[in-house]
This record gives sequence, C-alpha cells and structure tokens, in this order.
Amino acid sequence: MKSSDEIADDEIADRLSTLPEDILLEILSHFSLKESAASSVLSKTWTTLWIELPNLDLDDRNLEGYEFRHLIRKVVMTRETHPVHQLRLSWIQEEIPTWDVVGWVSCLVGKETKQIDVCVETTFQRRYHLPNCLFFGGNENLVENIVSLKLKGFMVLDTAYYLFAFPSLKVLELINILYTEGDSLSKILSSFTVIEDLKLQIGVQTLKSLRVTFSTSTLKRFQCRLLSGGPTCEFKIDTPALEFCNFRADQAQDC
Repeated sequence: MKSSDEIADDEIADRLSTLPEDILLEILSHFSLKESAASSVLSKTWTTLWIELPNLDLDDRNLEGYEFRHLIRKVVMTRETHPVHQLRLSWIQEEIPTWDVVGWVSCLVGKETKQIDVCVETTFQRRYHLPNCLFFGGNENLVENIVSLKLKGFMVLDTAYYLFAFPSLKVLELINILYTEGDSLSKILSSFTVIEDLKLQIGVQTLKSLRVTFSTSTLKRFQCRLLSGGPTCEFKIDTPALEFCNFRADQAQDC
C-alpha cells in the first residue's frame, strides 16, 4: 500500500500531466538531462517528452561516461521528428571516440538549429575534423539560421575543403581550433557578414604562422588570446563598430 506522501506525489504528477505540452517542455528545460530522463517514470505523458526538448544541454559532468553515451544515443535515435534549436555538447571527463562526436552533431543539427556549442577536451594527437554537414557546400539551408557557434577543442577546420557560409551568425567562439592554412582564419572570418561577437584562442598548431586579416562593419566585441607555444600571428583588422577589445599574448608568443 502506498504511503500518504506517495499518493500525494502521484496526484501532483497527474495534475502536471494535464498541462499543455509546451508548458511541460518548458518545465523540463530547467532540469539536467538525467533529471529530465527520470521524469519518464511519472506517467505515459512523460515517457518520451524529455526526448522532445528543443534545447539540449549534454554535459558529461552530470553523468558517468557509459550512462552519458547511452542517453545521448537514445536522444539521437529519436530526434528526426523533434528539431533541436540549441545544442550544447560538453565532454571533458574522459577520452571519447571522436567519431562519436562527429556522428552526434551530424544527427542533432538541423535547419531549425540556432545555437551550437561543442566542447570536447581531446588532445592535439587525437585531433579530428568537424562534421561535414556543417561546412560542406550545398548545406546552406542547414546553417542559414545559426546565430551562435562555439567550438572548443582540437578540432580541425580545413578551409581547403570546407565552405563557411553562415549568413545569420552573430556570435563566434573558436578555442584551440586547428587550422590547415596560414590564411585559414581570414577565410573563415570573411564569410561571416553580420558577426557581432568574436572570441579566439590560438594555441599549438601544425602551422608555423597565421595571418588574420578581415574587415567587418558589424563586430562589436573582440577577444583574442595567443597561447605560448603557438604559431607566429599577424593581425590586420578593420572594425569601425568595435566597442570592446581584449587582446592577450602569453609570454614568448610572437605576434
């Protein structure tokens, strides 16, 4: 027999289940992925509701490695009919097969996605290329609505093969990204015509030097840090609308 507290909890769950789906999704959006998934035991209404969340915050600090991968795979398998508006993927606790990251992002990002934030703490030796779906030509519809793109980790941006065309992008953050050509950053930045907030951190590279030249009438905030041990960097920027600038070069860095 259920206790009075258990009966009260069931009544609350029943009342919540009668609320409109958009309100239920809003409630779940304030919980971690693990907590949202746990709601599936409340009633049939909640069984798959957590999988439909438009804003996904996937952070391995909230779960053990195996459990984290299991939950992500469950989400990925059911997202075809539930578009993702905001995707945050953070993996920092243990090494992860990089093809998992590429596969997850490829499956979760769609034409309704507006924000992407990927942080994978891998090593320089285990660097990997980002999903082709984001950067290959012919995917204009996929990225036309993205307004914020944040990438952190030893990911390779190959300007020889990728096409960078994000017509709506306003926020760009590239931390410890690897570039394949001396003018890679110049090519990338020149494609963002409405960018307002730019943050760069440049560390160890396979290149000995980087040239960063770009002109934009929309950039308002610019932050850049050059880590010691990185390549020699040359900057030439024209940003008449700039309101905030923070430029830092660590000791022994040439620029």
